[in-house]
Amino acid sequence: MNFLDVQSTFRSRMTRVVLRIAFWPTWVAALLSGRLSGQGVIVFNNSVAGQVVAPIFAPEPSDPTLPLQGNPTNGYPAGTQVYTGAALSGSSYTVELWGGPSTATECQLTALARTIFQTAPSAGFVQPPVSPVAIAGVPPGMRAQLQVRAWDNKGGTVNSWAQSECAPAARGSSAMFLSDPLAASGGQVYLRGLRSFNIFNAGSLPYHILINRGGCDLSEFAPVAFEGENVTLLLRCVQPGASLQWRLGGADIAGAHSPTLSLPNIRLNQSGIYTVADTAPPAGTVEPISINLRVAPRPRLSSPHLTPQGAFSMTLSGVTNRTVSMEQSSNLVSWASWTNLYLFGPAQVTFPGPLPPRARFFRAHPLP
Repeated sequence: MNFLDVQSTFRSRMTRVVLRIAFWPTWVAALLSGRLSGQGVIVFNNSVAGQVVAPIFAPEPSDPTLPLQGNPTNGYPAGTQVYTGAALSGSSYTVELWGGPSTATECQLTALARTIFQTAPSAGFVQPPVSPVAIAGVPPGMRAQLQVRAWDNKGGTVNSWAQSECAPAARGSSAMFLSDPLAASGGQVYLRGLRSFNIFNAGSLPYHILINRGGCDLSEFAPVAFEGENVTLLLRCVQPGASLQWRLGGADIAGAHSPTLSLPNIRLNQSGIYTVADTAPPAGTVEPISINLRVAPRPRLSSPHLTPQGAFSMTLSGVTNRTVSMEQSSNLVSWASWTNLYLFGPAQVTFPGPLPPRARFFRAHPLP
């Protein structure tokens, strides 16, 4: 665990508080939970009588760019959405189930299973995988956040959802929904929250740089990372054959030739303008594109004190527009979540008493 120096220590008759701040991967808890508790499973099928009937449709003929969601009148449960596009059929379209823990956002979902569509008279419905789909990190009895995504695979040349965003391929997704409590291995739970949707001509995205601080891949105009975070820059929608070179402040970064640039334990002197371009003749496969990354000093905790009413107060500085997780411990070994704070800038933060039982130590870290 990479702790910073102790910021402040004080004693009182009630408690002794040591404030520290740490950076550590947020995925560890989810990974351990999945290993210790097993994985729940769900049946990837959008046509199960009495459970879910949610066919998936082609683009609207009158407006192929129009995205639609919601069940038609013959869905289950019955809805009011009208689709004039044909039901998707056969292997020309790929459909995937995406999922994650119940608190996951859309960018935190991962692909769980892939299949194709049945043909008439069952067009619009997926060809179910032989076995129920396991969802890592979500044990049996817990709910998962789910989404179904589909795209025109262009004769097998568009092989992933990310590629469909870069290629001029029709694509679409369902609304996110919570599953019923997942089954254990061998059980059957269905996609009861799924509703119909269509694919649509969304156009291809230009190549662009995303930033990841250990959570989601995000598009930000002026990203900020904190000293010590693990940062990754990703160039999306790269054309085949590109020979890439990343630069910082105009100087080549040695060995940085892939679409992904990893910046682990980032330092203050790594602030600056990152540029990536295609250097192979004939040049121009990827025009130079830049992102201005600012690295800010680690957040600091200071001025801790207990009020006469038993509340705990401190100053948290160095954090702007980020959520900070506060944790407490009685022994510096076992830590328990206390609360999360979203801060727009440095702030004096007061936690009403009483403090958690046996709490002696407190720490904070920015969430990705």
